[in-house]
Amino acid sequence: MRKIIIPTLLIAIVLAWLILPAIMNRTPRVSTDAPNTPPLTNRGAVVAARAPSDYKGRELDIKGRVVNDPEYDAGGTHFQFFVKGAGGEADLVLDYPANIEITAGDFLQIKGVVRSVFVGSAEDGTHIETLRVEVEKMTPLRAAQVLAPATSVWRDPGRGVTKNEITVAVDRIEFARGETRAYLNINNGGNSGAVVEIFNSVIEQKGQLFSPLGNPPPEYKKLPVDVGPGKKAKGVLVFPPVNVEERLILRVRMSVWTREASFDFQVNR
Repeated sequence: MRKIIIPTLLIAIVLAWLILPAIMNRTPRVSTDAPNTPPLTNRGAVVAARAPSDYKGRELDIKGRVVNDPEYDAGGTHFQFFVKGAGGEADLVLDYPANIEITAGDFLQIKGVVRSVFVGSAEDGTHIETLRVEVEKMTPLRAAQVLAPATSVWRDPGRGVTKNEITVAVDRIEFARGETRAYLNINNGGNSGAVVEIFNSVIEQKGQLFSPLGNPPPEYKKLPVDVGPGKKAKGVLVFPPVNVEERLILRVRMSVWTREASFDFQVNR
């Protein structure tokens, strides 16, 4: 993934060329998509970025990450957007017709239309040609919704488990193709600090134990190890993928001084 240089003067000229005729003639946007042509998703956007001139007018519905802090001018907000699909990955240049606060690393769902071909260069001087997209709608997403979308979600019908003045609750467990994510809320109601024994916590399924992954994506909100007295904490434990159709037990282990406890959650599918 290379960072793309987006010249703001060229942006203003291009936007004026695109937008002013529509304003003067008061004509609505007309998509060149054939009737019933679905928008390009991530996979289609990756393919389109390889031959951008063939996809002008195509609508998109994609999910990805903002690469660098955006640039702003009278025409709106302009930024580089990274998408990953089954066929590879691509960097696109996006224009949003208003100033909006986003930062590098934000995950977004983007709906828009391919307006032109961006021709420019990366920071290392590499020639770049890719899709230039006029954004019509953007929606903030959690990192996991982009990196590993859930195929199924389980929500705990209870209110958590309390032991040693500590309450552990499972907000939800998300099952994805490459991982299993347990989102936890912890409330330490005691007078002593508590320790989350992350790598002693497990998912048990049909006699097999699954330990948390050692290097989950840094974009995920990590569960802190230490929870001070009277404090609350939240975060995610990421496990290997499991059989979504089979019953499992999530065991979250914590300790206060020498007292250890296992907070068990039965997940019946």
